[in-house]
Amino acid sequence: MARVPLKIDSTRTITLSPGGQNVLVKHIIEDFGARFTPGGKILYVGDADEKFAFIDEASLEALGVQLAEHGKMPDVII
Repeated sequence: MARVPLKIDSTRTITLSPGGQNVLVKHIIEDFGARFTPGGKILYVGDADEKFAFIDEASLEALGVQLAEHGKMPDVII
């Protein structure tokens, strides 16, 4: 199955594993995020294959957010 491409910003694109909720994650970022958080910055994207598919550690740290590697995680942080 083809991986799900996801544009993080104007310079970065990642791919998520096919199936599962990753198609929904793509829509959350591209549709919901664009509509309800215009100009928002993607800080974290999780994937079933790779828990930390994308993470902007510096921005999360600047906000005081600490992510536990073995803890429960949201699918997306914008």
